[in-house]
Amino acid sequence: MKTSRILVVDDDADLRRLVEVTLSFEKSYQVSQASSCKEAVAALEREAPDLVILDLNLGEAEDDGFSVCSRARELVPPPKVIMVTGSVSAQDQDRCLQLGAVAYLTKPFRPLQLLELVKECL
Repeated sequence: MKTSRILVVDDDADLRRLVEVTLSFEKSYQVSQASSCKEAVAALEREAPDLVILDLNLGEAEDDGFSVCSRARELVPPPKVIMVTGSVSAQDQDRCLQLGAVAYLTKPFRPLQLLELVKECL
């Protein structure tokens, strides 16, 4: 069974841990974490993940999930991106999908809902 590499990017350590624990139910997932745009870009280049679970609002004035999503799409092959955010804005959702995200999940979400979405995307 192929191991899928998943990068979780969120500035909330508790949420990153929740996602990691949720994904640990699937033995074929190797999960890494990043807490900022800078860490995320470095991890994208270093780890070449298959999937990125990316918070839209990373609490950084100069950067956000949109820029990380754009950088992810430049990789060859590009990872799939699931945007996770508290924003229910249709404009944000449309922009994420235009940047190449394959799914958009609003917080709060049920852990099993995320797990099913990850399975679907991979």
